[in-house]
Amino acid sequence: MTKDFEKLCNMILQVDPKIRQVSIYDTWAELMATQTQDGIKPYLPE
Repeated sequence: MTKDFEKLCNMILQVDPKIRQVSIYDTWAELMATQTQDGIKPYLPE
């Protein structure tokens, strides 16, 4: 997962070097947090 993410970051940065890597990590972290919450919700007790 991490290696794939690094590849993704590198591709994005190559396309637009002006994009700050930090913002990519922030967006990724936010996305992962949301997906994780949605993913485990059905398994949580009410």
